[in-house]
Amino acid sequence: MFFTHSKLLKTMEQFTYLGTLGMGNSPVVYRSSVQIDIRKGDKHILQMAIVDSGSDITLMDFEIAQFLEIDLATCDRVNLGGIIGKSVGYSSEVSIVVEKFKKEISIPVVFTEELNTGILLGQTGFFDNYKITFDRRNRAFSLEENAK
Repeated sequence: MFFTHSKLLKTMEQFTYLGTLGMGNSPVVYRSSVQIDIRKGDKHILQMAIVDSGSDITLMDFEIAQFLEIDLATCDRVNLGGIIGKSVGYSSEVSIVVEKFKKEISIPVVFTEELNTGILLGQTGFFDNYKITFDRRNRAFSLEENAK
C-alpha cells in the first residue's frame, strides 16, 4: 500500500524598503512598501502602500474611493484616532492583489481625507492573510501567504 503526502505550498516573497524623501534631519525615510492592485467591481488601480503593523485597519485616501466609484454616502461613518489625531472615515470593503502574488483578498478599509501617506495596510484583513517579517536593519521584509 502506498501513501502520498501532498504538501501545501505557501508563497513567500522578499521586498526591500522603499526610500522616500524625509523631513527635517532625515533626508531619506525607508518604509516597508508594496505595490497593490485595488479592485472594486470592474474598476482597479495600482498604488503603493505601506505595510503598517501599527494600524488596526487599512486606511486609504478619499481619492481612491472616488476612482473606484465607491459612494461614501452609503458607507458606515467611523471615528478615527491615532497618529493623525481625531478624524472621520467611511468603511467599505475592497479586494487587493499584492505585487508578486496572484491571490486576490478582500479586506475592510476606511477611507479618509486626513491621510497624507496614501495607503496604510493594517492588521485587520491584511495581516490576517499574510505572515509578515520585518528586518529594518537590512531594509527588507517578507510576506508569506497564510494557508486557509
